[in-house]
Amino acid sequence: MSNAAHLAQPPSATGSLSDFPAFNLTPSLRVFRIHAKDYGPWWFSTSMKSRFDLADPDGTCYVAESRLGAFVERFQDFSVIPFSVIRDSKIASLQLPQPLRLADCTAPQARRFGMTGEIHTVAARDITQAWAQAFSRDGFDGMRYFARHDPSMKRKSIAIFGAAGEVNWPVVHDRRIDKRLIQRAKEVFGIKVLDTLS
Repeated sequence: MSNAAHLAQPPSATGSLSDFPAFNLTPSLRVFRIHAKDYGPWWFSTSMKSRFDLADPDGTCYVAESRLGAFVERFQDFSVIPFSVIRDSKIASLQLPQPLRLADCTAPQARRFGMTGEIHTVAARDITQAWAQAFSRDGFDGMRYFARHDPSMKRKSIAIFGAAGEVNWPVVHDRRIDKRLIQRAKEVFGIKVLDTLS
């Protein structure tokens, strides 16, 4: 039996998720995103390849609550990262322009709505994207969930809903990935970079 069989579909149009556990993300809380250096950090994807993508004309921007969380999610396909990949990436500290109300998929009470831990890990994008669509429909600005590529499930990520494409939201700073973060990723996750930054 596949993992997908354990994760229920969200309520239909006749049901409601309006009482789903919520997390209020305020502008005072920083979030982080690693992105290609030639592009801005505030990008709302509509490729339908990622876990909680919304269909065009809406999109989803993926950020993390910590720098290390952003690192492990961005480089999820690597156990050894070529230096060129690090060189061509930047890490941004971001600020929300207004408070956002997120569906908190890390809350135990989410179980009452048919959600299980598979929401954080299941490969069935049709199911996870259906949840995202349902949350957007019922007035949530995004979702809070555990970073799939952190086996300890300690780091939390955020999927923010918005208009597809790039937006001009506040950026606190946008810098190259530094040695301290690379070292921390090696210590915690065993992820190595082939070369070091000068």
